[in-house]
Amino acid sequence: MRAALSRCLLGAIAVAVGAGCTFLVKFDDAPPGFCDGGACEDASVADASHDDAAIDSANDASDASTIDASDAPYAPCKGLANGLYCADDHIVMYRGPLTDLVTCDGGAIDKVRACGSAGCLAMKDPFPDTCNECPAKANGTYCGRDFAGFPTTDSDILIGCQGGAVVTNYPCPHGCKSNGSAAACYP
Repeated sequence: MRAALSRCLLGAIAVAVGAGCTFLVKFDDAPPGFCDGGACEDASVADASHDDAAIDSANDASDASTIDASDAPYAPCKGLANGLYCADDHIVMYRGPLTDLVTCDGGAIDKVRACGSAGCLAMKDPFPDTCNECPAKANGTYCGRDFAGFPTTDSDILIGCQGGAVVTNYPCPHGCKSNGSAAACYP
């Protein structure tokens, strides 16, 4: 309806100043009595030779097909199982830093943990994501249980750290054997 009103006003202005430009306006969207007085009726005359693309570009700001993100419902966890997710892993339209760790519960954000410059570590599904803790570890391989902040369900994931970055991240099918910076998967 806003688009129709804007187009009607623009059409009335164009007629009033003699611009000779016509606009296609759908008047059944306008409120009753809004265009009484004839100005809008003159602007509603369709000119078959007029290029619709020119109309769209002239009315870009009022185009009804444009969706304003602020009008859309904010549901970044919609459809996700309850759990931990990196903001850039399965989360939709997240409005915070992509390095955040988001707890989804019932389709909504329950908590947010800032992972900071180390970033968030996206685990393979179905394992919960977590903050990267490699910056606090020496280069090597570790079991998830060797990191204080890792969820217990990530205990048997082998994490390789190199210069503070994660270079290896995979679950051990038969469990992970902690051994300082030389952890390994059980055969």
